[in-house]
Amino acid sequence: MYNTYEAIETAIGRFNKRTYNAGLDFRVVKNDEDSVEIEASFDFMQYVNVEIDCIKVIYTNIETKEYWSDAWNDDQMKILSQKDLDEIIDFKDYIEAEEGKQYFGIVFNINGFINYYTSGLAICEALKIHWKHPKYED
Repeated sequence: MYNTYEAIETAIGRFNKRTYNAGLDFRVVKNDEDSVEIEASFDFMQYVNVEIDCIKVIYTNIETKEYWSDAWNDDQMKILSQKDLDEIIDFKDYIEAEEGKQYFGIVFNINGFINYYTSGLAICEALKIHWKHPKYED
């Protein structure tokens, strides 16, 4: 589990490197107040390659049961800068960020990163990436 900006940034960097041009599909399997869980696979009929879990979510605009194909020649996800995260928390008055807690904005490349105000964003306290292949497990 990753719960610092540097650790999440590094983990996302590894993830993007491993999935570049990989042809993965992504689907949301859980979306509630505790977490947003996403699976990625080359073939969901056969197996799941990786599970991604945004833990202790305070806001998301990712729809339950959402499904998307990978970005192919682009990164699959990124972490927002603290400045961008603060701006979206201020913009959306109903996000209840607890004073003194560290939050991270995880953006999935559903419709391009520029559209994270409307799609692909989870604001959470931690990120977990679990690879089903042992050589990829961090």
